[in-house]
Amino acid sequence: MKSLYISIYLVFLISLLSASETERGLASVVKQLDSNLSLGTQYLLIIGIGQYLHWPVLQHPARDAREIREILETRYFIDKTIELYDQEATKRNIIKELNALKSTLTPEDSLMIFYAGHGYSQEGNSSAYWMAADAGLDKVEKKNWISSYELMDSLTAMEASHICLLVDACFSGAFLNTSREEIPIPDPSNIPYFRKAYQLTSRQVITSGAMESVPDVSEFAQQLKMALKKNNTAFLDPLTLYDQVRLGIYKTLPLCGPLKEAGHQEGAAFLLFLKDRLGVIKITTSEKGLLTIDSQQNKFSEAGEWLLQNLEEGEHQLNLITPDGREAMATITVKPGEIINLSLTPPRPAIPAWNLGFSLAGGFPLHANIAGPSLAADINGAFTVYRQKDYSLAVQTGFSASYDSLNSSYGFTNHLLFIGPELGVTGYWVPMFAKENLASGTLGTGLGFTGNLYDNFEDQWYLTPTPYVLADIQWQLKITEFFLISIKSTYLGIFYRDFYNKLFFGLSFGFGKY
Repeated sequence: MKSLYISIYLVFLISLLSASETERGLASVVKQLDSNLSLGTQYLLIIGIGQYLHWPVLQHPARDAREIREILETRYFIDKTIELYDQEATKRNIIKELNALKSTLTPEDSLMIFYAGHGYSQEGNSSAYWMAADAGLDKVEKKNWISSYELMDSLTAMEASHICLLVDACFSGAFLNTSREEIPIPDPSNIPYFRKAYQLTSRQVITSGAMESVPDVSEFAQQLKMALKKNNTAFLDPLTLYDQVRLGIYKTLPLCGPLKEAGHQEGAAFLLFLKDRLGVIKITTSEKGLLTIDSQQNKFSEAGEWLLQNLEEGEHQLNLITPDGREAMATITVKPGEIINLSLTPPRPAIPAWNLGFSLAGGFPLHANIAGPSLAADINGAFTVYRQKDYSLAVQTGFSASYDSLNSSYGFTNHLLFIGPELGVTGYWVPMFAKENLASGTLGTGLGFTGNLYDNFEDQWYLTPTPYVLADIQWQLKITEFFLISIKSTYLGIFYRDFYNKLFFGLSFGFGKY
């Protein structure tokens, strides 16, 4: 007995939580419309009849009705559904359900009715009829026929603030007052319109045709299903739904308008509230780039914060590719009504936009007259002028200096001090095996000056203009985001009386913007 009580309690608790979650979801949607709105129960009555006792069998109405019911329950807030299909949909059962709704509905409630099946109208008679599953064939007796007047009387007596009929049957135009003038379709973002329209009493109908026959294979049902599936607006009213449905119907003339003498107030609207099944991703990125969503949707984004809206529930792959080819990727699982904060930050480029450096190096001569080791120093700046993902070209400028001692054929020693501005081209590239580090090579030239100090001529000093060329290769090791240390090898060739070749090895210290 104890386990029975526990089971009953758990069932009750699960039902309560489910209802509470539905209430919270619908409340969040309605809050966008009016925070003070008192919202009741959303009812749906589905009637689909293909199997008749006396009338010709129809292949599609029951199937269409079930599919429309599934779409409505899946995508929109429906609290209670009543279904009557084929042999269940007798006149007795239909009237019974209408009477039950009449006694159940409150002024805060809404009711949508979908009917698919046979319809009939006699020539010269403004009334039309729904044919219940047990409807007779006798046009005088009209046994188990449901007239439009009977239906409208029943609907008028209901206390619900909003009622909408979707009628897929022959001669269904008899249910409404309508003109065939162009209907102004509301803007989905016009919240004041929907707020005002939902405060009034609505009695609306959308029909598959006017006073005419409609085919068994229903264009109306197909377009209705498509429109209900594709809608992504929070509030869907009959005018907007009708505008989407009618564009795909060619064999009949669908209509939309207020129900005849049913108490519809001008400007009122029935509303379907979309379940928040779509997600939103709030993306923050420090760089502009091309965003690819699931390898299909492309959107060019500037740096900053922006919203990616109306994403279907489920997993999505996002890629952000910068103009220089760097890529940031993320896999996000979107949940209904959830706003996901995502930072897409491409890896910082290994290639600098600019770089300033200072180096010291020691070397050895490649010329016979140079007596001992050489020393060199330089300060330079490189400014990138062309950049791709893994390589770039930069203009480099700076100053180079070197010192050497030369053995003269006369037996004395010359001290050569060279200094000169340089101008060159530097190429940077990112090795495949070391993405976080960088290699570079420079070719440069310039016109400097060489000072020559002769030991045995009373320290006489000569200053001579000297052209030169240089080439260096560096392996740059990033220490921080802005600071790096490079291991470098430099070749320096000086045209001073003779051509002096020197090769240096040393360290360079630099910083820059990457």
